[in-house]
Amino acid sequence: MTAIAFSAAGCGASGSDSAPASSGSAADEPVTPSATPDLQTSLIGSWKDDPTGAYLTFSDDGTFIGSDNCNSLSGSFSPNGEGRTTIRFDMHTLRGCSVILDWLDKTREVSVEGDSMTAFDGAGDVLGTLERG
Repeated sequence: MTAIAFSAAGCGASGSDSAPASSGSAADEPVTPSATPDLQTSLIGSWKDDPTGAYLTFSDDGTFIGSDNCNSLSGSFSPNGEGRTTIRFDMHTLRGCSVILDWLDKTREVSVEGDSMTAFDGAGDVLGTLERG
């Protein structure tokens, strides 16, 4: 499976008996994970770094939790329309520990290929990978 792709096709009602269109356009409506089956099948679940014990777990409600092996992380995620998923941290503790995955909290986008998730920083540079597990 390559990078996550998203489409608005099939997301609205069809047929002549559908309700009148709302005043907002489809572009105004947020894309949710439930409306993106590729996201559910490729990103949802746990991703781990075995040497450190760090992990991220993505849920189908658009939220994630995780740990860098010391600090707790949580936030939300959504497709960005460019084959990647944007993640936003809502909470991140800042305890000092000797063994952490030091790039995890710098992650701003992810993409999935098979059982590997690649993490990118805000500039689009690769930070590292986590494996499905």
